[in-house]
Amino acid sequence: MSVRLRAYVWSLIALALALGLVSYPTYPVADWRVVGVMAALAVIVSNMSFALPYGASVSIGFPLLLAALLHSGPMAGAVVALMGGFPLNDIETHKPPSLILGNCAQLFISALLAGLVATRLGLNPFHEALPPTEHVSALVAPLAAMACFFALNLFLVSVGISLRTSTSLNRTIAALQPVSYSVSLMILGALGYLMAYLIALHSWVGLVLLAMPFVLTRQVFRVYVELSEAYTSTVRSLVAAIEAKDPYLRGHSERVADYARRLALRIGLGAADVQLAERAALLHDLGKVAAPLSTLKSSNRLSEVELAEIHQ
Repeated sequence: MSVRLRAYVWSLIALALALGLVSYPTYPVADWRVVGVMAALAVIVSNMSFALPYGASVSIGFPLLLAALLHSGPMAGAVVALMGGFPLNDIETHKPPSLILGNCAQLFISALLAGLVATRLGLNPFHEALPPTEHVSALVAPLAAMACFFALNLFLVSVGISLRTSTSLNRTIAALQPVSYSVSLMILGALGYLMAYLIALHSWVGLVLLAMPFVLTRQVFRVYVELSEAYTSTVRSLVAAIEAKDPYLRGHSERVADYARRLALRIGLGAADVQLAERAALLHDLGKVAAPLSTLKSSNRLSEVELAEIHQ
């Protein structure tokens, strides 16, 4: 880690501790049993996340922290968010402890401040009174909490990535594709709202049934990743076929693909476009599979026929 990144991580940890100590007396956790269950689920869900290309990952724990926030207040949501930042995979891959703690800290800060915003807008925890449909605050406050968490989480994560990769903050945010992420967040937010409502009604059976979308969502993402990996393997097999035919090109397509990926990241393209650029670069010499070996290895000026074959 660079000095600036290390300073940023420890600043997040210190800020999370300070906010927690200041906020807890005013917003104590009313029901630790509910928070404990939600925190345990958050740990399980965080370990159901899986890697996407370019070091990104998918986690579906947001509904749990939102449900805890709506049911038991800002500190409850912050605690659940904190526990969701401890995936076992980070420990198994020997990720630096300070980075794990820094990620937990930014989740805690984002969730706590989102809860404080919702409280300011008149949110009553669901354990005190179910949200009456005629009150605007019943809808506005949860939406504000979602928007606040989304904005803070995006900003804090982007700053960390920017410091780690020496990429400008604007380009980092653009590469994370916040628009598509926000759509997913709204869907998961609706799920969290329903979870909080069911907990307030003591409908634990309903809560268990509601867990099914978590499994289905993960399965959909997993299928996508497996198809993506299979497609990439097919592309690399084609590249190997090209290089087997013309040893002079060995490693060339991989190097071009690496340059294309780095350039795409540098100019701020989204993850999908970065992946597309890399795959296109890998395949840029694919036509040589159909060209005669004698033409590819010819040391003489190409004839009209040979040139036509290359063009084709």
